[in-house]
Amino acid sequence: MKVSLPEDYKRYLVEVGAGEFTRSKLSLLEDWCQPDSPQELPADFLSQPFPFEGTWNDLSLVDREMGWKAPYFDPLWYRGSMRIQNLGCESYRLLVVSGKERGNLWCDDRASSAKGIYPFTWGRRQRVTIGEFWQGRPRAWLRDLIRR
Repeated sequence: MKVSLPEDYKRYLVEVGAGEFTRSKLSLLEDWCQPDSPQELPADFLSQPFPFEGTWNDLSLVDREMGWKAPYFDPLWYRGSMRIQNLGCESYRLLVVSGKERGNLWCDDRASSAKGIYPFTWGRRQRVTIGEFWQGRPRAWLRDLIRR
């Protein structure tokens, strides 16, 4: 898909994630675009620059008659990133892989709480990198995350 994963994420996949797949998962990268399918997205989806540097939540794009097909829910709003954690209720943690925010984590809470897409913060950090996130979590928590 013409994109290189951030080094800290590659290290996580090898050191922590490798071999710890559940019965339902073939790989940790299997659901990077869920619930969309890779065939529905442009071939350069991951290599396009992530479109945001600050919080985005344009509720004028919500159309109740269109439902999930409304412009607000267009998957192109998270282009340049991949979904690395399903938080439930169609809420996701994103890893940005292209553009100025590359390596940083973002949240996509459009469907679950209509909060839009915004940078993941942790304590006083206004930006959290994938390395900071994985290194700051206990190993047992990571195993639980993988088992979900």
